[in-house]
Amino acid sequence: MHMLSSVSWQQFITTLIVLLFIYYFLVVVICYRKDLVQLSKEGLSKKQPVTASKVEATAQPGTNNVLFSAVHELMEELKGLFITASKNDYPKEELLMALQLKLRNYSKLKGTPLQGSMNNHIAEESKNHCEVTLTDQELQNIW
Repeated sequence: MHMLSSVSWQQFITTLIVLLFIYYFLVVVICYRKDLVQLSKEGLSKKQPVTASKVEATAQPGTNNVLFSAVHELMEELKGLFITASKNDYPKEELLMALQLKLRNYSKLKGTPLQGSMNNHIAEESKNHCEVTLTDQELQNIW
């Protein structure tokens, strides 16, 4: 009992904070080690998934609202396509054909700054959902 009375509140709280920091650090390392390894391999230059707000931010001022609505519509349709492709284990060629058929209805986006954003989105989603990596050439060919 004498030992506990010799510890000040400041020492107790400092020790508690240090121990909590070590605990949570170990939890993160153990639970997210695969993500941490992947992050260290890819670095911070990993492409982030595109969202509708990011697409709007990359567009030039004065871009027609019709293009924005087309992007929103396309992103919703692509979400369904990637879920279906993932469930049915589409091979790369079949995924490319499905994307080409889907993008045929969105030719007005071709050649706009939005096409690059959509290509990034398609590449990221195909990698995440279908474990298929698409090259820049393949992304250009599907339009």
